[in-house]
Parts: sequence; C-alpha cells; structure tokens
Amino acid sequence: AGEEVHPEVLIDHAHSAMRAAKFDKKSYRFYSKDLGDYAREQIWMRAELHTALNNEKLELQYQPQVELATKKMIGVEALARWHHPKKGWISPQDFIPVIESIGVELELDAFVLEAACLQAKRWLDANVNFGRIAVNLSPGFLEQADAVKKISAVLERVGLPGERLQLEVLESRLLNYEYIVQQRFIAIKNMGVTIAIDDFGTGYSSLSYLRDLPVDCMKLDQSFVKKLSDQSKSKAIPIAVQGMAKGLGLCLVAEGVETEEQRRMLMDLDYQYGQGFLFSQPLPGDEINEYFLSHGGVHI
Repeated sequence: AGEEVHPEVLIDHAHSAMRAAKFDKKSYRFYSKDLGDYAREQIWMRAELHTALNNEKLELQYQPQVELATKKMIGVEALARWHHPKKGWISPQDFIPVIESIGVELELDAFVLEAACLQAKRWLDANVNFGRIAVNLSPGFLEQADAVKKISAVLERVGLPGERLQLEVLESRLLNYEYIVQQRFIAIKNMGVTIAIDDFGTGYSSLSYLRDLPVDCMKLDQSFVKKLSDQSKSKAIPIAVQGMAKGLGLCLVAEGVETEEQRRMLMDLDYQYGQGFLFSQPLPGDEINEYFLSHGGVHI
C-alpha cells in the first residue's frame, strides 16, 4: 500500500496540474514533484512580473545591427530585460512566455515602445547617429483600434522623428491578423516609421500576402544562421529568403550571427546586414555611444 495522502494535498496537486495544463495550452497534465515546483515558480513569476510592469522595473538593452562587410552600426534593437532584486537577471526565454500567458503583452509593448523612443531621443540629442531603433510589437497591439494613434502619440510626446523608429512583428503571428495588420501598417508607414518581419522563415507565411504587405525589412531567423555550413542544403533557405527580399525590394538582416565563418558565408550569399553576439551583446543605453564611436554608423 502506498503512503496515505491528505485530501488537501491532493487538491493542491490537482491545481498544480491544472495550472500547468493551462500554461502549456494542453487539455491535461499529470502531477509530479517537478511539476509542482514548476507551477509554483510560474505563480511566483506571474506575481513578480505584474509588480515589475506596474512599477517599471523592467529595463531595456540595445543590440546593434551592423553592415556585415564593415561592421558599422546601422541600427539597434530594443530588448526587454528583467533584473530581479533577489534572483538577479532572469532570461527573456523564461519571462516572455509568462507575460504572454497572463495576457500582459500590451503592457509590455507600451513600456518598450515608450522607453525605446525616449532613449533614441537622448541619443539624437547627444549626436549619436544610431540609425533606427527597432521595437518588437505583438499583433495584439496592432489589433487595437487606436494602435496607430498610440504610436503617433508616443513619437509626438517624446519628440522622435518617425524615420528613426522601426517596428518589428513576428512572422509566425501575422497570418492571424492579415487584414487588420495590413491596414495598420499602411497608416504606420505614413508616419515615416519602417516595418520589419521578425524571425522570418519560421511562420509559413503566404507568399502572396508578403507581396502585398507594406513592409520594409525581413529578418532571417537565427536558426538558419546557426545551421549554415558549406553544405548546399544548409544554404537553401537563406538563399531563397535573400532572393525573395531582393525581388520585393526589402532590406534583409540576418539574426544570430555568432562567428566569423557565419559572417563570411552570409556575405557570400549577398547578405548586407546582420545582428548577433559576433558584433555585440545587448548593451545598456549609455554604452551604445561608445559602440557608435568605435564602429561608426551608416544609413540603410
């Protein structure tokens, strides 16, 4: 016979399994000790994230985007980071899914957009020619009826020219919002803001949709860069994406460039721009000036 378990403990275990099933978007989960620890960690993180967002305890770091041939900076991407007062730095891979699961993506979008534009204006005032600052937005943000008005209001309030802002949307989430996103993109571009499709190659986009979508840039997903080798099969998708971008007249940035060999192979495939740890890890805002001075800047 097994050890007797108190009914209240059974109920607690059931709640842990139910919460995990909801978080993983599955119909059921079996309880285990690891699952109980995992569920408790998720509950803790959800509560702490609410506090961090409400009190603006998240912060931004900025990863340079560069010209592959010269390594000169053409822009920066704003990335949300979380430094917990007790647990230290918490990986975005851990907290971003929690933000999505608790439905506060819009709050994160608003925080990142405002903070990034404020930093960009500070750089402009300091004569740092950073190019454009890229901000990731969820399709849910763009689905809002007043999304364009909110973006315009931030630019006006901060005093940042629209030409200095680039908005990025994940390819994998575009198709669910085709008509709405297309209309929002047209209005956004009328403000001078550029638009990029992020993590391209992972979302199975309709090619006709891409042809008609008013975007300026595509970002090749880092998974394809990571697998680049001298074997022709590893180059097939990067070659196809490069040809598509060229045919559509779009800027193309390769994400996740970590080695000189990857940089060389991308240039051989006629890629002009890249982003990754080879050039720089994400930096605090006050360190971008130093990066700019040591690497220079160009316009796309």
